[in-house]
Amino acid sequence: DGSKVTWGWSYHLDVLGSWDYAVNDPHGKLGGTMHSWKVGLQGYGMGGFAAMVASGLEPNIPGVFLDSPIFDPKDLLLFSLRRILGPLAPAFVDIAWLLANKLAGADLGHYTMASAVDLRSPVPDPPLRKTRDGYDCKAGYFNWKKGWSRSKKEACCKALGVACPRCRVAIVADLSDVGVPAPP
Repeated sequence: DGSKVTWGWSYHLDVLGSWDYAVNDPHGKLGGTMHSWKVGLQGYGMGGFAAMVASGLEPNIPGVFLDSPIFDPKDLLLFSLRRILGPLAPAFVDIAWLLANKLAGADLGHYTMASAVDLRSPVPDPPLRKTRDGYDCKAGYFNWKKGWSRSKKEACCKALGVACPRCRVAIVADLSDVGVPAPP
């Protein structure tokens, strides 16, 4: 209902919902479904925290790019306390953390970057490597534009969504309020 400050306790759920939307494209606005192993996450600051926690919970997220993520919400609290209490802040961080948990009505340390990293497991290879025509879509992938025949590109695009003529990029967040322009 918006009456509680949760300090990111459930932000990862929004990220997972956005990732799922990008993968499944339920409204047909992103060009169709994509293989889950082709849709990663990117996050900055608190968004990096949420993206890493989400990736720890969803093993099909193949990778995460983070820039200046909040590693532990308690560190964010300490940063805020330092602005008020200066050098005395470390002495009050534990009691402030208990109070923040009480006010939020949740365990704000339930998911952290460290726990998310522990949850990550190696991402398996794509579920399908070869097409029905026998093309190995993993072999030579890093030079597919010049090194693959047209028929191999078409087969791998159709079977796995790789080496397709057009690359689809889904923007799932409006970042204009922080100075990132919208794509053309």
